[in-house]
Amino acid sequence: MIRENIQLHKQTLTRRISTRIRANGIVAVMGCEKPVVARINDIGTGGVSFLHVHDREIADSEIKMDILIFDVQSDDELLISHLEGQVKSKELVSDPDSKAPVWRFSVEFRDLDARHRQTLSTCLRQGLNGGLNSRYSLAKKVA
Repeated sequence: MIRENIQLHKQTLTRRISTRIRANGIVAVMGCEKPVVARINDIGTGGVSFLHVHDREIADSEIKMDILIFDVQSDDELLISHLEGQVKSKELVSDPDSKAPVWRFSVEFRDLDARHRQTLSTCLRQGLNGGLNSRYSLAKKVA
């Protein structure tokens, strides 16, 4: 019985195919009971991962979101609005700063138009070149 339960709860995980960078920023998730604001963990052209203290406020399926990325050293901001995505996983992790338990949501972007693809590519290019600094270093590349 226990073995069957474990088998039922296993998830099929796939590896990312897009490069991600760590970035300062927030994700505003819409379509929940109330709007949710979460802190970005990393972002790339294929998706975003973010940290939030509650796991039940965010749906496990399709979500709509706005993303604001900022660089505190240069006061640069980049707003990417009206994105749609699919939650691929959520995992209880330790917050990088406070070490408190938080949920990390990994979201794959869906149906990106040319403007969104261009904005995300620009963000990634600037991040890898040090244009959008992160709290860890000058835009550290994430595997």
